Amino acid sequence: MVSTELFWVDFYNFKIFDPYFQDDYYIFKNLTLNLGVRVSFFGTFWERNHLISNWSPSAYSLANAPQIDIDGSATGQEGALIPNEGNPFDGMITCGLNGVPRGCLKNHLVNPAPRLGFSWDPLGDGKMAIRGGYGIFFEHTNGMEGNAENLEGTPPIVETPTQYNVNGYANVGGQGLLFPLSTTSIPDRTLWPYVQQWHLDVQRDLIHDTVATLAYVGSKGTHLTLQHELNQLEPTPPALNPYKPGQYITNVDCSWGPGSSQPNVITDNYGVPTNAYTSYGVPVPYFPSATGGIPSGPAVNLFVACGNDPDLVRTNYPGRYESGGWHRGRQRECTLQTTRPHWLRLRLSRYFAAYRSNAPHGCKGSRYQYYWNRRWINRPRRSS
Repeated sequence: MVSTELFWVDFYNFKIFDPYFQDDYYIFKNLTLNLGVRVSFFGTFWERNHLISNWSPSAYSLANAPQIDIDGSATGQEGALIPNEGNPFDGMITCGLNGVPRGCLKNHLVNPAPRLGFSWDPLGDGKMAIRGGYGIFFEHTNGMEGNAENLEGTPPIVETPTQYNVNGYANVGGQGLLFPLSTTSIPDRTLWPYVQQWHLDVQRDLIHDTVATLAYVGSKGTHLTLQHELNQLEPTPPALNPYKPGQYITNVDCSWGPGSSQPNVITDNYGVPTNAYTSYGVPVPYFPSATGGIPSGPAVNLFVACGNDPDLVRTNYPGRYESGGWHRGRQRECTLQTTRPHWLRLRLSRYFAAYRSNAPHGCKGSRYQYYWNRRWINRPRRSS
C-alpha cells in the first residue's frame, strides 16, 4: 500500500440549542409525578468553504459512467480508466452549491424528547414505594457518522484511487492514468438517532435498616448508525459454495489456462474462469450474462479472491470501486471507492463469504495491490 496525502484547511460548523423544562406535581399525598421535556434543536454539520462533496445515487448516470480497461488493451494498464470515456466524478455533488443543502442533507431541526416519572406509596404508610420513569434522549452524532463531517477527504478535492496488478514499483500510479477512486455517501435527509429508556421498581421496608427492591430497566435505540456497501459483490449462497468449512484456496485454484495447473480452463472477456475446479475436485459454478455483460456465480468470487481486480465485475454501479453506507432507518451513508471517478472500494479476502477458515491460504505473493491518496490543496491543516 502506497499512501501520499496533502492537507487543507477545513471549517466544519454546527449549532445545537437544548432547552429543558421539568417540574414535580404532587397529585396526592402518596403520589408524585415528575414531568419534563427536552427540545433538541439540532443543526447539521457543514463546511463553510465548500471543500466537501457527496456521492448521490440520484446524480449517478450509467450513461456517463467511466469505462474500465479490462485487459489493458486501451491504456496498457489493466483496471485503468479509459481516457475521455465517461465522467470520473459521475454522481458527485458539492455541498452548499447548485441547490444542494450546505450539509448535503435536509435537516430535521426540532426534536422533542419527553420525560415522565412517578413515585407512589400504595399503602400510604411510608414503608412501600413504587417508582417508574420513561424518557427519550436524542444524539447529535459525531463526525464519523452519516453527516457532512464524514465527507472529509472525498473527490474531487481528494482522490483515493485503487490500482491492482501493478507490474513493478515504477508503475504505481499508472504513469498518469486514472484508476477507481473511493468516496463516501451520506443520506439526503437527517434522521437523528435516539434512545428510549424506562424503568419500574418496587421498594419495601422489611425490618429495621433493611429494604428489599425489585426493579426492571430497559432501553431501545432507534435510527442508530450502520455502515454498508452499495457496490458489494454478490455473496455466494451456501448451496453453491464449492468449498466446505475448513477448506481454503490454493495456487491450484487460482491457476487457469495453458501452461497452468488447470490448462483446460477457459476464461471469459473479464478473465473469470468458466469451467474451473477447486483443488478438492469440485466444479466452480459460472453463470454468464444473457446480454454479454458481467457474469455471476461463485466463479466471480473466486476470480476476486485470487487477487484480481473486483472493479471489473461490480454490477450495482459499474466502474466504481466500492460503496459503503451509513444508515439509520431509511437514512444511509455510503463509502464509495471508485475508478478515479471515486468508485466503490472493496477489499476481499481470498475466502468465500459463506465460509472462513483459520488455515493459511494459498496464492501467497500472487498479486499486489497499491493504494494511495492524492489531495489537490496543499495547505496546513487546522481544526475549526
